[in-house]
Amino acid sequence: MRVITSPNPGNYISLLRINGANSGAARRLVLQESCANSIESYLVYTKVNTLEMKAVLSGANPDFVALLPSGFAITPNEVAAKEAGGSHGTSTDETLLTVAIQKVVHWGRNLKNFKKPLIEAKRQIRAIIAGIKEATLK
Repeated sequence: MRVITSPNPGNYISLLRINGANSGAARRLVLQESCANSIESYLVYTKVNTLEMKAVLSGANPDFVALLPSGFAITPNEVAAKEAGGSHGTSTDETLLTVAIQKVVHWGRNLKNFKKPLIEAKRQIRAIIAGIKEATLK
């Protein structure tokens, strides 16, 4: 399902089904918002439970659906443009990639339990960056 959110066809919200090898993945959806224009673009996404999303689409209160969005933005590197002697809006070949993720971490009183979520977050950020690099080189 895709809903265009502006006259620009690069701006839309999608509801995508995850096709996974295990049976649990088949019950998950990804809610995604993307925005793109001639200067910048961003993509924000979160996994959502299929039953919860069906309820919301049928008119249930969306406030009870837990969302932990992640995403990235690609923008011109204004600092590089200024250092090159240009002004605001000056074009450079450089861009700035910003990646953000959200995680729920329960470590209780033992800080050793904090290390595993940090390693997982680092792995996830690296995977996002690798996917973006791969997509831009095609």
